[in-house]
Amino acid sequence: MTVEEILKIVEIAGLKSGELKTLSSSISRMVKKDEIIKVKFPNMNKSNTLESNNKEMDGEYGYVINSCRVVSEHIISGKEYDDISVTLLQDRPEYFEGLGGWSLDDKYLEGIEEGSDRYYQAWKNHGITAVVRMTDGTREFYVNPEGYSYARYVGVKA
Repeated sequence: MTVEEILKIVEIAGLKSGELKTLSSSISRMVKKDEIIKVKFPNMNKSNTLESNNKEMDGEYGYVINSCRVVSEHIISGKEYDDISVTLLQDRPEYFEGLGGWSLDDKYLEGIEEGSDRYYQAWKNHGITAVVRMTDGTREFYVNPEGYSYARYVGVKA
């Protein structure tokens, strides 16, 4: 994390110099851009609120844990975090447009017929999901917009 990012968190949180110790636990949880992390996504998606999205993971259809690369990170105010978390399906091109998707090193697909069970297993075992990290410095969620401008698939750190 850069000094500029830390200062932005301090500014957003409105912290005074004596309160910086409290901030240290949030900073230690921060993810470096391009780091590979595990993110839990519900198998049933397209919830408009973060709360219902997260409840889906405990529901009938459960969840999947994907290996993900953080390709973009937005440190936002607590108010904006709250606003976004109850309107996930709203277009936000400034955060999501053109990002997300999956990638897989070609070496895992050599000699495998496209569409076969082995093909899908290779994607499941070795595919990397590109995600956008949204945080207010203490709370966070991850979005795979699949190129769209809204929070198409939303997960939490596993």
